[in-house]
Amino acid sequence: MSEHHTDPIAHLSEPDKAKFEAHLVRSSSFRFKCTTRSGKWHTIEFPRYFGTDEEEFTKFRWRAFAHRRAVTTPPPKPKWTTAATTVKPAAMKWSAVVQEGLEINKKPNGVVPASIAADASLKPLGVVLLRLMYDTQRLPQHAGLAPHGLVNNGNICYMNAVLQALFACRPFSQMLYAVQHLSLGQLESHTPIMDALVALHDAFNKPSPEVLTPTGFYGSIARLPRFSHLKWGRQEDAEEFLGYLLDGLHEEFVDSIKRLGESDIADLVASIKDPQTLKTLKSALEMIKTGQVNGSTEKEDNGWMEVGANQKMAVKRQVDVKPSPVVQMFGGHFRSVLQVPNNKKSSITLDPFMHVQLEISDKDINDLYTAFEKFATVEEISYGDQTAKKQNLIDKLPTVLIIHLKRFSFVANDDSNENFDDYEIVSSKQRRNKTSASHTLPPVPTHTKTPETGGRIEKLHKKIEYPHRLTLPASCISPNVMEEPTYRLTAVVYHHGRSTEEGHYTADVLGADGSWTRVDDTLVTRISADDAVENGHGGGATNGKSAYILMYEKAGV
Repeated sequence: MSEHHTDPIAHLSEPDKAKFEAHLVRSSSFRFKCTTRSGKWHTIEFPRYFGTDEEEFTKFRWRAFAHRRAVTTPPPKPKWTTAATTVKPAAMKWSAVVQEGLEINKKPNGVVPASIAADASLKPLGVVLLRLMYDTQRLPQHAGLAPHGLVNNGNICYMNAVLQALFACRPFSQMLYAVQHLSLGQLESHTPIMDALVALHDAFNKPSPEVLTPTGFYGSIARLPRFSHLKWGRQEDAEEFLGYLLDGLHEEFVDSIKRLGESDIADLVASIKDPQTLKTLKSALEMIKTGQVNGSTEKEDNGWMEVGANQKMAVKRQVDVKPSPVVQMFGGHFRSVLQVPNNKKSSITLDPFMHVQLEISDKDINDLYTAFEKFATVEEISYGDQTAKKQNLIDKLPTVLIIHLKRFSFVANDDSNENFDDYEIVSSKQRRNKTSASHTLPPVPTHTKTPETGGRIEKLHKKIEYPHRLTLPASCISPNVMEEPTYRLTAVVYHHGRSTEEGHYTADVLGADGSWTRVDDTLVTRISADDAVENGHGGGATNGKSAYILMYEKAGV
């Protein structure tokens, strides 16, 4: 193909050109690879635009792309409309996007530092993961990443914002760096999520602040059943995507450790001299291989026995999760205590978590500290024909605390409902299901309650103050926690917009040098520390900007 590339906006009308050039700043171009119907690869050059109007950017990009295909490919009629008035296409499944020819990045292009290469030979991924968890002294240190913008190829700002927050997380970045430089590669990889993250993380290592096109990452996850619900061009929920990503990465890590051979495990065990580390490592391997935890504790048929304050007995049940660097980094435990009248034993359940969901609908909740206090408030619940008391506490603190502010609520179909107390918080999955159901039902008057719809989903725009340095209230911490529950803010993911199914996501991230950066897809701006917490004090209220996900690292880590 000729090195000369025509301007893809040349075919647009003058009003269209003026519209885009008025609110977007034109910069250097980028190239996008695709296949024609004949199966041949072609390179299309697009001007790179820096702006925040995601819908207009996506619309323009697809129009230019459609025109380019129209003038460079013969009949029959292409799958995508080629008229100059084409609007953003209907949502496409990720698998369809991959079939259209998005290039997948297979391997990172980083060079192993000499200090690492001289230290030891590369090891199987499972061995590196176990060292990440239990023998960190021999791991390389990473200086941190330079900020880079990410091109938004079509309503994927929710992914971009989450990736920015994760890469700004020092333990997470350190983990990817160690995996890249210390683990053996495989011809047939069983870790597509990890491979995609490592490749993109390696691109972030470039010192120049160039904008990156994360096609390889998006194309890689598009092939996975876990992400089959995602559709190209459709806005998704950032918190839900973050959960899928971390869960998938955890499962890949556990599987990699399971695949270790006996000789690899024997070599690793022989290299560890500390008795306590060795004991912990063997217990983790037993848990991963068999699902059982070593140890002897007095046990009843329905749970473990625990002696609490005032020598009171309690039946304790624990939901165990197999260890991995992801769980070690983001994982904690909730302690749910249930007290039933006339029952001498309390019931205690320990449940794992990788993020804390905080309800903020109560009118008395205006800051993060109060939200955590409310989280631990003793509540009365029905228990058969009795009224029991239940309390939730944090029994194990994570190294990295992810907080999800529950801003999306279900409101009954009654126009008079304007009080926060009328809101019922729903999960991302429930929100998507409710929205899908509403599209398949005949329209009903907004003032009528029906069993099918029952109401609508709305966003809570209230201000929730959050500090740079967070010390969790003692009322929400279990007595078993001996460490200081103090964290420092490293990232904020914002949702912009007034509705649940539309809008935009951006992120503020803390750099390794202590400076804050605001990333809005390709737009990267240095901000002050005060700017990073202004949204909790009312900043951005006029444009629907709301802090949605907060990421804190344990102080001193």
